[in-house]
Amino acid sequence: MNANSLMPKEFLSGKDVHDAKGKPLSLTATIVKVIPVTIGDDEAWALTFKNTDRKLKLNKTNLGTLIDMFGAETDDWAGKEIGLVGAMTEYQGKRVQAIRVALPENGQPIGKFDPDEVPA
Repeated sequence: MNANSLMPKEFLSGKDVHDAKGKPLSLTATIVKVIPVTIGDDEAWALTFKNTDRKLKLNKTNLGTLIDMFGAETDDWAGKEIGLVGAMTEYQGKRVQAIRVALPENGQPIGKFDPDEVPA
């Protein structure tokens, strides 16, 4: 058992869309709704999905992509299927793993995905 699974995470992270060797993965998820979240002292917005309790905190890049895909009215996003794709980005001067929203590409359904079972 992977010790990381003992402490369930509330939010998806870049590690969830990369395999053990750092190769990007693609997941498919269906949006349930956009909700406000508090992370530390910060207020933010996140997507919730069918078949998982994990959320995706929205950053400017992914928010812009969602607006381009579905329009600015977040109530219209419910039921829309999206891809969650592994990518690399700069954060505080370092290259880090990230999640990018995209059109779905036959990725593994998010509720069935277990990063500990991805072949290395």
